[in-house]
Amino acid sequence: IFSDVDEFFSREFLLAAMTCDVPKFRKGQDCQKPKYIGSTLVFESSAECVKENEKWYHPDMMIGECVDTIGNSTLHPPGEREVNGNGKRRKGYGLQSGDYSGMSPIDNISTKYPLWTPADFRTA
Repeated sequence: IFSDVDEFFSREFLLAAMTCDVPKFRKGQDCQKPKYIGSTLVFESSAECVKENEKWYHPDMMIGECVDTIGNSTLHPPGEREVNGNGKRRKGYGLQSGDYSGMSPIDNISTKYPLWTPADFRTA
């Protein structure tokens, strides 16, 4: 599991993610939407001061199988990016959630989506 180091789930949640069957963390993902997004309370200055009607959509985590340089780049070829293979994904290659119209299926069974870079993880 891959996650931001400054925004983390509780120990109990991580133990549950390791031991329970979480569909997003099963082997063999297509990597289209591998990110699990938590929803938390927002505190101002202290844990005693909860901001009402405000949510923070972090922490996040995803299975390493869908992370660039960890996952299989043969199964998940890189999507086109804005600047010389870097930066944000181009339109049709996952720039907007679910828009992979520029990608073609590797085989007749399913489409394998690109691996996620740290920038993808932070902006999705």
